[in-house]
Amino acid sequence: MYFRSPAVALQYPFYRHQPIQIQKTIQMKSITTLTDQQLIQLFINGNSESLEELIKRHKDRIFTSIVLLVKDKNLAEDIFQDAFIRIIDTLRTGNYTDEGKFLPWALRIAHNLCVDHFRKVKRSPLVQNNNEDFDIFETINVSARWHRW
Repeated sequence: MYFRSPAVALQYPFYRHQPIQIQKTIQMKSITTLTDQQLIQLFINGNSESLEELIKRHKDRIFTSIVLLVKDKNLAEDIFQDAFIRIIDTLRTGNYTDEGKFLPWALRIAHNLCVDHFRKVKRSPLVQNNNEDFDIFETINVSARWHRW
């Protein structure tokens, strides 16, 4: 519907909001049909909605691969967040080389973070006490008696 004067257009409130709504719909449709490379370029240029679309597209695949590696959903959520923080930082700094392989690159980052986690766990030894009668404070008292000056 086209109105010749703005005064007539104001009498039809549905008309004022229609172009904005149509424009948003067109923009949303177009963002979902863009390739990963185009979305990355949009994000680098400042469009945060393109990053949302990238995350929506690949979150299930990346999260599943992390869960399969660490076998713990809570830990997988932490690693998933760390992976996307790294991805965002790399994209913002301009260190991402666009080779058309966003998903394998993102999966490699997530995999490396899982490996880093296991290395960290391996370095910090876990001490378990299987003897329930053992009391560390009793040991400290005994050793304190032996080392009196």
